[in-house]
Amino acid sequence: MDLHNPDILTICQLVLDFVLIAFIFILHRRISALNPRKLEHLLDALKKGERLCNELQKNLEEKSNITSAINRKLDELVRTGNSPVSMGRNSGTEKKHEVLKLWKKGNKPPEIAEQTGISLGEVELIISLAASDST
Repeated sequence: MDLHNPDILTICQLVLDFVLIAFIFILHRRISALNPRKLEHLLDALKKGERLCNELQKNLEEKSNITSAINRKLDELVRTGNSPVSMGRNSGTEKKHEVLKLWKKGNKPPEIAEQTGISLGEVELIISLAASDST
C-alpha cells in the first residue's frame, strides 16, 4: 500500500469530504431545529448579562475611586499628624464645658445639640447633671 499513490489520496479526500458534508448537514439540521423563542431568550439573557457586567464595571470603578480618595486622605492625615477624631481624655470634658457655656448664654438644648454635634439627649443629660450638682 503506497501512500503516495494518487488514487489512495483521492479516496481519503473523498471520505473526509463526505464526513465533513455529513457533519455540516447534521449541524445545519440541529440549528434549524432550534426554536426561535429559545434563540430570542438566549439573546435576551446575553444582553442582560452584558448590561449587568457593564454596571458591575462602573460600580467597581466608583469603589476604586472612593478607595483611592480615602487612602489619599489617610496618607495626608498621617503626614500631617492630624487625627480625624480627637482621642484625648479631655474631649468629653471639653464638650461638657461647651454645652454648659452655651446653656448659660441662654441657648436651648436643641440649638446646643445642633451647634456642638452632640445628641439632644446627651445635651439634656449634661444640663440636668449640672443643675443637680449645683443644688
